[in-house]
Amino acid sequence: MSQLNFYLNNENILPPKNWKQTEIELAYVSESSQDSPSATLSENTFEFVQANLDKIKAWIEGGQNGSAPGIWEGMPLAISLECPEEGEVPLFNGYLDLSSSTAEYDCDSYRIPFVESHSLEWLRQTADSFSFAYLQSIGVITKQDFVKTYYVINRVPDLEQAGLVSIALFIIAKEVVQAVKDLSSAIKDFIGVFDAPGSALRGALAIIINLIYFAAIMIAIITLLKQLVEALFPIPKYYHGMRIKTLFERGCEYLGLTFQSTLFEGEYKDLVWLPAKFEAGKNVVNASDDKGFPEKSFGQFIDDMALLFNAKIKIINSRLIFERKDYFRQNSGFTLKSITQTPKKTNASEVASNYLLKFLSDSEDPNTLARRGAIHQVTIAPITVGFKGNLTLKGLDERTFPFAYAVRKTSQSRIERLFAGVFDALNKLVGLIRGRGNVPRIGNRLDFMMLNADFFSVDKLLIISNREGLLSNKNEQLLSAKTLWSEFHFIDSPVPSDKHAGNQWEIYEGVEVPMCCEDLLKVKNNNVIYIEEEGAEAVVMHCSYNVHTKIASISYKIQRPYSRNIREVIS
Repeated sequence: MSQLNFYLNNENILPPKNWKQTEIELAYVSESSQDSPSATLSENTFEFVQANLDKIKAWIEGGQNGSAPGIWEGMPLAISLECPEEGEVPLFNGYLDLSSSTAEYDCDSYRIPFVESHSLEWLRQTADSFSFAYLQSIGVITKQDFVKTYYVINRVPDLEQAGLVSIALFIIAKEVVQAVKDLSSAIKDFIGVFDAPGSALRGALAIIINLIYFAAIMIAIITLLKQLVEALFPIPKYYHGMRIKTLFERGCEYLGLTFQSTLFEGEYKDLVWLPAKFEAGKNVVNASDDKGFPEKSFGQFIDDMALLFNAKIKIINSRLIFERKDYFRQNSGFTLKSITQTPKKTNASEVASNYLLKFLSDSEDPNTLARRGAIHQVTIAPITVGFKGNLTLKGLDERTFPFAYAVRKTSQSRIERLFAGVFDALNKLVGLIRGRGNVPRIGNRLDFMMLNADFFSVDKLLIISNREGLLSNKNEQLLSAKTLWSEFHFIDSPVPSDKHAGNQWEIYEGVEVPMCCEDLLKVKNNNVIYIEEEGAEAVVMHCSYNVHTKIASISYKIQRPYSRNIREVIS
């Protein structure tokens, strides 16, 4: 016969007074949530009496004399399920929350809530209690975790700059042309004055003076061009960011967890979070002390990433697993041979008629405003309409990602093209005179991140290339809202496709089925079962199991289209 065993501070104890009221609940949250299924207990408070009181009292009072941790450290509590076939199987591992506001201490009984360690509820509470800045202050995050992201100034629009540069180049060209004319005229005069006494000397002096003037003009022009280049095309600078995978790993390290995800093994392995910056970056030769992590708690960061990748988390054996939310639908091997029929429901009311994915824009960086691919909208529309006023498919599911993504420089700007032609012409001219040109050049600025100024106010997301600090040539493609929909968010569309069966489900609630201890363990971590009468797999949403009666009340859903009169309209 199955039974529950209780261990308080690693010592086997008599069961709490209210233990028979406890049912094992496999509480699977809704598909729209960012969490994943977890096994819990129906009771969250146990009543301790008799000898158990002395153990708890000694733990609390020990905080006064140092013999025990005291009230602000939870007293370890473990519960196991003893099964005939499997033996004793760990079911719950956590602690009594002695400092809880709901804890009650009477002379002959204590009623104390308990908390499961490494549960999703524990993670939600704990992950919001510390920031990445705190992790750096205690040495969990170091400068070695930062990655450089180089940027160039690319003002949008650049019409004003182009106009000013055009005027400057016109004046420069005018001076060069005039200097060449004056020099040519002096040389011509010199050649035609050899018949007059003293004319040759005067002609030679005129040539020398014009040569000096021409050289001075060229030096002044080159100096001016260098100043213009430094002002308009400054040396690339860099900011610090952190890889998304590293941020996950450092947060998990602090919580005593390891991080696991296939999402960051492929094309998104070099996905970087670049926090907002309000000071100029450093150039190549100078070290930077800017912070590469977001000003967020670890919990907020997890929520942001779950939104971006349409993902869920699951904690198994101290591993935090982060994957697209349908990743965890794995068959448990449990088969329901016969079931009691219950009324069928559908998820039709949960389906939206519009899905909108978008990145934030940064008013301080117009490059993000001019960026294509920041918005992707999918409308679910009926194919055939009888009475338009009777349509019930409605609602907007808006998913706004809390960052802008970096824009990669892929071509020369108007100003760069203006300068490029002038630099080539002047280099040829200077080369004719000196044998080599030394007019400054802009250099290769492609694949750098583009900013409008030396600061930006919205955190950015970007993918770096194998060359340190430069953006990948797939940055725009992989981080477009369209790609994020087609790779991660499409599973929420009710329209069937080659990639998925469509987000249409039949729902059955409160179905009572016989279930032995071994069956319960099968569905504890994998909530996909097989319904023999339906000839289909089902996803368990909730299961409440009574250890004594071996009866489970389950709610499940079967992925089965109930309408094909819909299509996707992309805009």
